[in-house]
Amino acid sequence: MSMKSEKRLALRLTREQIDLIYDAALLNGQNINDFAVSTLVEAARSVLEQAHTTVLSKRDSEAFLAMLEADDPPNEALRKAAKRYNKIYGSKDTVIPPSAPTAPAAPKFAAASATPEHMDQTVSIAPESAAK
Repeated sequence: MSMKSEKRLALRLTREQIDLIYDAALLNGQNINDFAVSTLVEAARSVLEQAHTTVLSKRDSEAFLAMLEADDPPNEALRKAAKRYNKIYGSKDTVIPPSAPTAPAAPKFAAASATPEHMDQTVSIAPESAAK
């Protein structure tokens, strides 16, 4: 942790919570501060990863990937979305001319499989930056 940008976080804990955290920190070979920071950071990363990951059924993931691979020209809604994006972010890389012969390159996605009890198979689709 950089000393330049160090901030403090105050928490109100019961005696039981402090004892629980202290015991876990000891078992982990950490002092209570290091344990609290590492645990909070790990939990925050997990929450953000879950928020940025969409889990699709096998059927839906196949339909989604088929749409990404389709060679359809951009429709009016996509052209409007690109204009809004360019207006907000000032990027000219996403300009889609009305006469574009094909759809823009699909974003890169990472796929991972899981098998929960209530589904035959799911595929998790997340941008590569979130999968790292």
